[in-house]
Amino acid sequence: MLTESLLALASIGGAAIAEAMATDAWTAVKSGVLRVMRRDTATITSELEYRLDSSASTLDGLSGAELESARAILAIAWRARLEDFLARYPDSANDLQAALAIAGTQISGPVQQHVVGYDNSRQAVQGHGVQNVNFS
Repeated sequence: MLTESLLALASIGGAAIAEAMATDAWTAVKSGVLRVMRRDTATITSELEYRLDSSASTLDGLSGAELESARAILAIAWRARLEDFLARYPDSANDLQAALAIAGTQISGPVQQHVVGYDNSRQAVQGHGVQNVNFS
């Protein structure tokens, strides 16, 4: 039986894998997952790579609600795979967490900002990084 922390890691990992698919971060995420899960001799690396690529290809051409729905389904599937893996190799948790942390820095979702000002209003739009705005 998995501990709460391993269950949480599997859940976060499944979501991170699904989120990275169809983004520029996919190659890094895929290689990190392959590197960590390669330890499982029951899973052939080529089979795991096929599953990752096959999952990612299901997102091709999707957008909006369809994309989010498909990602949610994939997140659940990859969560289950990670739970199975962590049940057999709980000492791989740190390696998996590190692989997902590196990948997480590369996942950049779309940012939408809508700013409307009237009359004498002042606007500050947050960009990337730290921004200090003073109105005087």
